[in-house]
Amino acid sequence: MKSKSKGTGLIFSDTHCPAMHKDAVRFLTEIMLFHEVKWVVINGDLVDNYSLSQFGKAPNAFRDDEELEQTAKQLERLFKLFKGLPVTVTKGNHEDRADKRFAMTDMSRKRIVPFRDVYKLPANWEYVDNVIIPQKQGKILIEHDISRSGETSIAKAQCNTIQGHWHSQFDMIFRRLRTGETRWSVYLGSLADQQHKCLRYAAKAFRTCVGGAMILDQGYPTLYPMITSAKGNWIRRLV
Repeated sequence: MKSKSKGTGLIFSDTHCPAMHKDAVRFLTEIMLFHEVKWVVINGDLVDNYSLSQFGKAPNAFRDDEELEQTAKQLERLFKLFKGLPVTVTKGNHEDRADKRFAMTDMSRKRIVPFRDVYKLPANWEYVDNVIIPQKQGKILIEHDISRSGETSIAKAQCNTIQGHWHSQFDMIFRRLRTGETRWSVYLGSLADQQHKCLRYAAKAFRTCVGGAMILDQGYPTLYPMITSAKGNWIRRLV
């Protein structure tokens, strides 16, 4: 668990590198032109780990070394974008694929290379299970997958929540607790290219996906959907 400092934060989720949308970095850059971002949280599934998946593979599937190479190229774009900013990555189910694959063997855990070393995360990047942000108007829990329902997420965490994982949801709901306090729950959608071969195993589920990011300023959220054209290109305008 990591507690974030004060200041304006940029939060997004599910880039699934090497399947990150080709316009994602440009989209995030545009948001940062309008806000003085002090910290960043990538809320899980930063990488896809497709080659470690137990799902059926495409005929032209990656070899593990090929996927790592292409993932590194996309991560480098994010490293450059957030140079000098503290970045926190929360653990998603796709980051967990390596551990699940390892659990099927009898190898010593000493053979496992830490996540940050595999992907050569810069010194200003951290890798944690979740993030807690204390606020006067109620704390905020950032975690990759809390619940499919925003209402359930609020009831379960008893606080404001921000989560990824559910690619078809980019929205925000408000609910009143029994104490009379109002809390909100945000779903971040996905900034991955849903047509990428890494994601074809769930092509039907991803047809209605929507991407975006959010700004958190003094505890108050602002959502920015990444609106795309029929061809899947970002329209290059924040709405």
